[in-house]
Amino acid sequence: MAEPVAHLLRCHQQIRRFSALLQLLAAEGGPRSPEARQAARGCARYLRESLPLHAEDEELSLSPRLATLRLGDTARAALARMMEQHDALEAALPPLLTSLDAFAEDGPVPALLLRERVVAVVPPLLTHIEAEEEVIFPVVDGLSDPVRRQIVQEMIARRQRRFLTAEGGRLSNLPGGSTPVRWASVEVSARRPTRGGANGGLG
Repeated sequence: MAEPVAHLLRCHQQIRRFSALLQLLAAEGGPRSPEARQAARGCARYLRESLPLHAEDEELSLSPRLATLRLGDTARAALARMMEQHDALEAALPPLLTSLDAFAEDGPVPALLLRERVVAVVPPLLTHIEAEEEVIFPVVDGLSDPVRRQIVQEMIARRQRRFLTAEGGRLSNLPGGSTPVRWASVEVSARRPTRGGANGGLG
């Protein structure tokens, strides 16, 4: 059976990978290499195209279903915080995207400003997904099999609508092969192993 938590964890793994890339970019000094500029472009694309889909998965498909369950106070409070944190992260993204776009085009981006904007997004985002994994995802098992399948179908349909012909900002689009691998080989394991599910590639 396709499991929504497995797909959400794949999305979280993507978030961790791109967060690691953003932290590398924030630490970059001196002339910008073509690989670093391409990494900035890939991060910006991910933040614009894929991260909002993940937020929609949680806000439109997961949260309303979980709200129908008899949740404990901790889980119910975590659901409310999830929505608030989504709003805060959405507000912090535009300045970071502006810096990433300029970085990708080798435009003027003060290093301190880029670091500040990465710090405004990455640590809160990582804390956010850790809390989801610890508190919210375990209660998904309380949903019926048909409801969990419907959530997965909605997640897939959301991506099919958005990425009809393009894959979206994924690490596979970043430089690799014979190019320097510093920017292409960031691998960050998810805190929890993903579970099975036939429809991979969400995130």
